[in-house]
Amino acid sequence: MDVITTLPARFPSAPRISFVNDDGSMYVMMADGDRTISLLSRDGILTPFAGAPNPRGDHEDGPVATAKFENPYAIAKGPDGALYVADEYCIRVIRDGQVSTLAGHEYSPEDESTPIDGVGAGATIVSAEDIWFDEGGRLLFWDEDTCRSVAMDGTVTTVAEANYGDAGWDAAWELRHTNQAVDKEGNRFYSGRWAANVMMGNPRARTAIVKKTPAGVEQMYGRRMVDDYSPARDGPISEAIFHMAYTFAYDSVQDIMYFTDLNSIRKIEFPRPQTAQLMGEQVSRQTPLIPDVMKTISAFTGATDPNRVYQDAVKNRGVALPRQGGRRRTHRKKANRKKKMTRKRRSTSS
Repeated sequence: MDVITTLPARFPSAPRISFVNDDGSMYVMMADGDRTISLLSRDGILTPFAGAPNPRGDHEDGPVATAKFENPYAIAKGPDGALYVADEYCIRVIRDGQVSTLAGHEYSPEDESTPIDGVGAGATIVSAEDIWFDEGGRLLFWDEDTCRSVAMDGTVTTVAEANYGDAGWDAAWELRHTNQAVDKEGNRFYSGRWAANVMMGNPRARTAIVKKTPAGVEQMYGRRMVDDYSPARDGPISEAIFHMAYTFAYDSVQDIMYFTDLNSIRKIEFPRPQTAQLMGEQVSRQTPLIPDVMKTISAFTGATDPNRVYQDAVKNRGVALPRQGGRRRTHRKKANRKKKMTRKRRSTSS
C-alpha cells in the first residue's frame, strides 16, 4: 500500500516545488514570505540557492545572492542547463550565477489585468504560475487562464485562451490541474482541491490528491481537513489526512512522489518493483497527449494547432470553467496587486 510521510523541514509559508534533479535534490520556492529559492537535498538539508529575502516583492536582476524575486511559482530546466522561473509578472532566467528577466515587467497600476503579447518588457504577464518545455522545445507557461509561449528572445505569444462557457463540472475538473507531476508508469498526480477551487460546492474539492491512470481512471487519495489548524496525519494512503496538496515533483530514481501541503513537503512512497529503465526528470514533466483533453481544448478555445499544445500546457489552467459558484481568481489577483502597490508607496514615503 502507498505510504505518506512528512519531511522534517518546515517552512514559514507555503512552499512550491517543480521537479527533482538527478541527485534527488529539488528546488523549493517561497512565493510568499521571503520570496526566495532554496535547494532541498535528499537528506533533508535546505540550502539557499537564489534570491535575497524580499518580503515586499520587489523585482531586481543581478547575482543570485542579491537578486530579488516577486513571487517564484515554478521552475523549468532548459536544454542549455539554465533555469527558467515563473515569477508572477515575469519570466526570469538563472544562468551562470546571474538572474535576468526574459519577458514581462514589474507590475504597475497602469497595467491591463489581461495578458498582452509582446517582446521582453513589452509583454504583460498577469500571473505566471507554471512553466515547462514541451516536446518540441518550446517554453510554455500558464498565465492566469491562458497558455502562453516565450521564445529565447523574449517574445511572448498566446497559445490557447480560456473560454468561460457552460462546459459544466467535468470539463473544469479535467483541465484545471496546476503543477502536476507524472510517475514512471504514466500516472498523473494533481491537487483535487486546486482543480475545484473556483467551484464552491463541488464535492471533489474535498479530495486531497487525485491519481489519474493512463487509461483515464481517477483514484482519490486521502482526506482533506476542513480547516488549517488540525494536524495532518501520515501513514497508509487510506488513513492519511491532508490540508491542501498543491504542487508536485517526482523522483524517478527512488520512485517517490513529493507534494507540498501547507507549510510542509510530504512524499508518497510506492511499494512496487523498480524497472530497468526509469523516466528522467524532463520526461516526467512531458507526457503524451490525452486525446479527450485535447478535444475539449480544441472545442472550447478554437486552438488552430491543438496537437502542438502539449498535455502539460492544457492540463493545468481551466478552459471553459463555468462562472457559477464564485468569482474568478483574477479578482483576488487585482486586490493583491493593489495591496502590494499600497505597501510599496507607504514604504517609500516612510
